[in-house]
Amino acid sequence: MTSVLLFLALVSNAVANIFIKLGSEQFSNGLRQLFQEPWLVFSNYYFFGGVFFFALALVLYAQVLAKMSLSVAYPIMTSLGFVIVVGFSVLVLHETLQWWQWVGLLSVLFGVVLLSQGSVT
Repeated sequence: MTSVLLFLALVSNAVANIFIKLGSEQFSNGLRQLFQEPWLVFSNYYFFGGVFFFALALVLYAQVLAKMSLSVAYPIMTSLGFVIVVGFSVLVLHETLQWWQWVGLLSVLFGVVLLSQGSVT
């Protein structure tokens, strides 16, 4: 069950980052506009969705930490979230990665596999 909660938390966190990216692109004057007109958050569905998914990730992750050590949960949470965000960025936003970035991404995945061996319940 803890593994499922961790997976849901990391996916929620990744989705939140993606939504904040998409929502931020809709602010013509960047964060300045957001601070001057905070109600725009509620009309910007991506940005509002990002805030929602960050909150959901926080609740789920707190449940995970109640049962799993931080030294295992945090690296898995951040690194796999990183992989999801990079994958979305490449496939949907058409961002490009250099060969050394691909090597780094594979290294992160390999590290998660090593770190999680025998520790996720």
